[in-house]
Amino acid sequence: MTDRINGLYRTKDPEVVGEYHAGGITNVDVYWFLAFHGMDVGLYGSGPDDRRRYDREEYELAGRITSASNDKLHFYIYNPHTRSNAYFEAIIEDNGDRLNVRQTNDEKGIKGIFERQALERSHAET
Repeated sequence: MTDRINGLYRTKDPEVVGEYHAGGITNVDVYWFLAFHGMDVGLYGSGPDDRRRYDREEYELAGRITSASNDKLHFYIYNPHTRSNAYFEAIIEDNGDRLNVRQTNDEKGIKGIFERQALERSHAET
């Protein structure tokens, strides 16, 4: 079941985040990425085309799929900074090309449409 969603997904729309630089706040667009490798899941925020962490399979925020069906999956992501899990539900749409994701244990948490990202042929075949 999880083979259908293996790959990298990115939020359709960015989130504007304030970053501190030189004593001031600069607003930047951050896209959230979900990376699925079998039952393992990674989460990171970055610019619109950042696939480096996916290619290296290195995620500071990582977890596992806890259940999956044809149209839905549940997973958690462990945050080492807060020493807690964030729990998510994803509705699988468009034959796995889109995920409608919401964090289930925090109403203000990550949510939205994540779209499958095209990967270089060499990585997609491995």
